[in-house]
Amino acid sequence: MTRNRSSRPIVVAVLAAFALLLGVPFLLRPPQAKYENALTLVIISSHDEHVKREFERAFSKWHQEKFGRPVRIDWRNIGGGGEVTTYLADQYTGMRQQAWGRNRLPDKLNWPAIDGVAAPADGDDLAVLARAREKLRTVGIGIDVIFGGGDYRHNQYRDAGFLTPLTPPADYLANVPAELGGVRLYDEYYYWLGACLSRFGIIANNVVCRTLGVDPPATWADLARPEFVGNLALADPNFSGSAGVCYELVLQKHGWAEGWPMLARIAANARYFGSSSTMVGQDVSRGEAAAGMVIDYYGRTQVDYLGHGRLVYVNPANATATTADPISVCRGALHEELARRFVDFVVGVEGQKLWMGRVGTSGGPEKFALYRPPIRKDIYRDFAAEMIFTEDLYTDLTGFNMNGRDIGRRSALLGAMMRAAFIDNADLLKAATTAARRAGPDSAAAQELEALPFAEGDRKSPAEGTMWNRADLIRHADGLERQDQEGKLYALFHAKYLRVLELADGK
Repeated sequence: MTRNRSSRPIVVAVLAAFALLLGVPFLLRPPQAKYENALTLVIISSHDEHVKREFERAFSKWHQEKFGRPVRIDWRNIGGGGEVTTYLADQYTGMRQQAWGRNRLPDKLNWPAIDGVAAPADGDDLAVLARAREKLRTVGIGIDVIFGGGDYRHNQYRDAGFLTPLTPPADYLANVPAELGGVRLYDEYYYWLGACLSRFGIIANNVVCRTLGVDPPATWADLARPEFVGNLALADPNFSGSAGVCYELVLQKHGWAEGWPMLARIAANARYFGSSSTMVGQDVSRGEAAAGMVIDYYGRTQVDYLGHGRLVYVNPANATATTADPISVCRGALHEELARRFVDFVVGVEGQKLWMGRVGTSGGPEKFALYRPPIRKDIYRDFAAEMIFTEDLYTDLTGFNMNGRDIGRRSALLGAMMRAAFIDNADLLKAATTAARRAGPDSAAAQELEALPFAEGDRKSPAEGTMWNRADLIRHADGLERQDQEGKLYALFHAKYLRVLELADGK
């Protein structure tokens, strides 16, 4: 009996904890009235939870005031940019094949011509375009909106026919230039509209840098310094679109001949290549890494939370670029009218004030500062006093003209090369780099390590085997062809690093 009485408090405690566990979701659930009579919108978004919560709250309120009903957003978190691209391709291919019939789907279609926003191009089969217009134009996958993810990803979605053309509001076009620094801020056929602006830079932990006896990095080249070995947090460009832009910036700023060896030295300093850029900012903030490459708002958010004494974020001078982070409506959206209203809200004044407004200001965020520069010029002019920081990306042109077409053309090759050279061969890369550094900069080992895997080639008519030729081949390759090319890249870099080790050993 004594045993039973002594065990009773434990049983009660366990039951109470279990009841609390079951009750927490109900306690945290928003008031039911918020969703009574609500419409549903399905959105794929790479934005963080703060962005999602603030935009859902504000849009639902705006929609109820204008159209009489609130909106509940069904957020779909598929993963990084590469995972979203794969998901969309798989879903649309399956649905389109059903609609197309027994014959094989065409490999490539001129979607602007199908949608009637552009004339057919030379070589287009008009009969195929007509059949695609009849069979495929409205085929959807149950997703309404893609919110965020980077401009070059949205260009991929446009080219693959995943998006439907939009009608931008007149005041949006009046306040957003078509280009900034050589980069488009909205699609020429309006398949996507820039929702906010982004820059890319370096977040560093001052405490860790002092421990290492090195100044916080201020340039891309600083990240390649040997003092940072084992102390950089980096993201895999095959999963993180913003990471891919950072690596592309290194190549465009320094050129292929200097940029690729610099990326190799940076990669040799990496603790890891994570699946998301958010991991980079978090690990630098916790002191688990000295520095990393991030999109600006990840850096600014962490600095604001932990203080400028502990962290610093910098945009490398004359080595970053300003890009648009888009919003688009999916082809065949289930709730297309509601999706278009959401786009109008996001690019309108009401949505734009959320990006950089102070918490609690009129029309600003309610709980979370978002640290994203708005894309509309009038927001900087009319609401500067309400912004959380005063940087105007239209006047603070500290970057350089980035070639947006190069990002799209080279992204598949860059992802494959970085996986083969820096991720799958990570241990061998680090061993070869250490050996080459010990041998000295003029040694045969160091020269072999710095040697390009292949020449850049002419951009317009690249010779076989050059970088631009390989970029075009892998961009248009099917699954098996791409696997074959990736396997050859792995073997190329594996053999290269073994040669470096042999040369360092004097063999």
